[in-house]
Amino acid sequence: MGVWEVPPQENTVSDAHYDEIAERYEDVLFYDPDSPYHRWLVGRALAHLALSPSHRLADIGGGAGAFALELAAAAELREPVLVVEPSAGLSERAIEREGLVVEALDAEAFARQEGPRLDRILMKEVVHHLDPERLDVLYQGLYARLAPGGRLVTITRPLDPPYPLFAAAREVWRRNQPPAELFADAMGRAGFGLERHDERYPLEVERDTWLAMIGRRFWSTFSAFDDEALAAGIAELRAAHAAGPLRFDDHLIVLVAERL
Repeated sequence: MGVWEVPPQENTVSDAHYDEIAERYEDVLFYDPDSPYHRWLVGRALAHLALSPSHRLADIGGGAGAFALELAAAAELREPVLVVEPSAGLSERAIEREGLVVEALDAEAFARQEGPRLDRILMKEVVHHLDPERLDVLYQGLYARLAPGGRLVTITRPLDPPYPLFAAAREVWRRNQPPAELFADAMGRAGFGLERHDERYPLEVERDTWLAMIGRRFWSTFSAFDDEALAAGIAELRAAHAAGPLRFDDHLIVLVAERL
C-alpha cells in the first residue's frame, strides 16, 4: 500500500458533544434499534465479525450499547459484550443495560491495557476520532489484545460523503475523515492480514426529517457549527431540495483485519 496524506483536521470533537446528545443518540435513523437500516447493519456486522457463541467481543466506541446488545443476541454470545466508550453520558447509559460490561476509556487507553484475550473487536464509526499520529501504537495494542485468529472489524465511511450535506458541512467532513487506506496501512504494519469490503444501503428520508436530524447535530460533523451557522446550512439544503423524500445510499467501508 502507498503512503497516504492525512487531511488537516481543524475540528477535534470532544466527549462533550456525545454527552450533550446522549439521551437522544438512538432517536435518529442511523442509530435507531428498530429501523430496517439498523437491522441490516447488524446483519452485515455479524457476517464480517463471523461471531460464534463462545466469542469474547469488545465494541470500541460502542456508545450507549444498543448495537452491542443486538450483536450479542443475534450471535447468542455466552459472555457479556465489553463496551469501550469515552463519553461519560453514553457510557452511563450503557451501564444501565444488562448484558454489557462497560469501560469508560478511549481506544488507545483500552489498547494499552492488559486483560483477557479477545476473539473479536468492533470499531464502528469511530476512526475519524482517532489521532492519525498514534495509529501504530493503537493497532499494535489491539493486535496484542486479540487471540490468535481473532478479528478486528472497522466500519467507516468514505472521504467524499454521499449524503445531502450543506457545503460547509461537506468540507468539515472531508477535513475530519481520513482515508480508509490510512488505517489499513497501519493495521498491516501491526501484523494484521486485511480485507476491504464496501457495503451500500439505499435510504429514503423525508427532507424535513433529514433537516431536523441535522438540527439536532446527530453526527459529530455538525458540532463544528454554532446555532447561527447550522441554521444557515439547513436553509441552504431546504432551498436546494424540494419537500418530499431524499434518496441516497449509505456507503460503508468495512476493514476486516485478522490476527495471523
